[in-house]
Amino acid sequence: MRLPWFDRTSRVIQHGKFIPELDGLRFIAIISVLFFHASGRMLNRFELERNWISEFFGTGFFGVEIFFAISGFILTHQFLRAKQFKYSSYLVRRIKRIEPPFVIAIVVQTALLLLINRDRMEEYLSSFVNVITYTSNIFKNNTINGVTWSLEVEVQFYLLLPLLLFMLVKVRTLWVNLTLLTALALILHFLVHPMMPIETLISYFLFFSVGIITAFVKVQAKSISFLPGNWFINLILIFSLFALNHLTFDFLGSWQTFIQYLLMIWLFTNVLVNRKGIGLLDNS
Repeated sequence: MRLPWFDRTSRVIQHGKFIPELDGLRFIAIISVLFFHASGRMLNRFELERNWISEFFGTGFFGVEIFFAISGFILTHQFLRAKQFKYSSYLVRRIKRIEPPFVIAIVVQTALLLLINRDRMEEYLSSFVNVITYTSNIFKNNTINGVTWSLEVEVQFYLLLPLLLFMLVKVRTLWVNLTLLTALALILHFLVHPMMPIETLISYFLFFSVGIITAFVKVQAKSISFLPGNWFINLILIFSLFALNHLTFDFLGSWQTFIQYLLMIWLFTNVLVNRKGIGLLDNS
């Protein structure tokens, strides 16, 4: 899948390693999120009846989870490939990458809201403080830009990931690491997450772990030969990720999320590790 509007030089990850398939996975995530929001607008703003097509597109929230998995892969891959790691340098790189555009966007949005409705100045300024400090999920106070909730989860991941990886690299046994990661992800998602009253990293670590696991396999094992993969299988995996979020599969309960988790690991391993069936997902 050729994505000519991206500049290749801007997508070389640390240590000069360019992984073109990441653009293909990003494309899937972007399209699914666009479908999700478009479906919601058709129903809420334009009051169009949702037929089976718009209901299917409405399942595209999983694109956010793919973005989380991509973050998990990129940062873990950089960590495992680095000859040395400095937490302070790592944080500075993260801040330089996300803070300038984020701060500018939030300041502009807040200023426009204040110009339009000065009667809500106190509400907007309070929300601005929470959004800019990444605490809007905690205080449930975001009237400026609701989609920034995911960036708040990302920031929590940025802060805590190196601490987790420092512990895992001491193990040095791939399958032990994968078992520990999987167990941690499942415990947090299915046991701890239901008790959480707010959205935090705990709520989505399951999907970050998809990328972390994929990075460990890519660096330490190079491939997982028993996983079948070609362009058609990858297409089925992508379609299944859409379909699984449909109301039709609600009867699966917690198994619905667990199956989605396994399918994402399969897709990421096919594309980023085994490099099987990447014709749809290669922007080299």
